[in-house]
Amino acid sequence: SKTWAASDDSIGMAANTALIPGLTTLFENASTSNKYIASAENGKIEKNSETNEVTVTGSALKYEPTANGTLKVTMIDLGGTNSETNEYKSVTPVIYDATEKLDVFTYTTTQEKETVELTADVVVGHTYYVTATGTKGRFSAASFTPAAAAPATTD
Repeated sequence: SKTWAASDDSIGMAANTALIPGLTTLFENASTSNKYIASAENGKIEKNSETNEVTVTGSALKYEPTANGTLKVTMIDLGGTNSETNEYKSVTPVIYDATEKLDVFTYTTTQEKETVELTADVVVGHTYYVTATGTKGRFSAASFTPAAAAPATTD
């Protein structure tokens, strides 16, 4: 299927599970909620300054599209106030194109427990990572919509 939503079946999900074709988890689901999957470790994107190679770990999804189109991933309950310092901690969910080495979606939370729909046009042959650095992430849904076929041209 081209859509996925967290459910009772998500509890205990192993790492490298395909949510939809081409979209896999990089983490074992540590959440006991049926509303989202999350890692025990924060999402992290590390770039090697010498080689420009990127390592993504923790709460992240890897996407290798099977067709050109639009990827949409929903993350819930992002951002909140630190109970000890009472300071708001923003979260920045991203879709990172590891082939082009740039963010194709980025957003910074400003509210308590925001729901963010990360959306990006994706291209076959590229590798994408979906994460929110500094948080365990809470992935609740994902979908892929193939690009419309170009109309046939006549000479």
